[in-house]
Amino acid sequence: MTQIWFYHLQTKPLEVSMPRLLEIAVERDVNIVVQSPLSERIDALDQLLWSYSDDGFLPHGREGDSGIEADPVVLATSQANPNHATMRILLDQAPFPDNISDYVRVMIMFDGNDEVALAHARLQWKQAMGFGVELSYWQQGETGGWEKKHEQK
Repeated sequence: MTQIWFYHLQTKPLEVSMPRLLEIAVERDVNIVVQSPLSERIDALDQLLWSYSDDGFLPHGREGDSGIEADPVVLATSQANPNHATMRILLDQAPFPDNISDYVRVMIMFDGNDEVALAHARLQWKQAMGFGVELSYWQQGETGGWEKKHEQK
């Protein structure tokens, strides 16, 4: 059954929080697509994943790159799934994928300090309740860690 997890960013920005989540997934051999409708976000994430850590980088590719099917992380503006990902991260009010049941987990990351993003996340929660999936709501704590605040099965 597909799980949809909502990640409410409050204390640390996406650029600090998301790389660690991606690292964990890659360590577990999970392929991921990160989707944003904003090409400038994809550009920024592409640069970030090459340089966010002094210890290395996070292997990834961009939608349209050759050999992308072998990349554990793909950055995309569309609903494409070129690396046969089982996890999808939605940013910047990206819509749910049409084929949501193809994913083990879909994660919506949103800035809780942005009223528009917060309102959109609430609409997505209501929409997701109609999918017959497991829902979880995670809120960022003061130190940047995640606390599960709500779950619906």
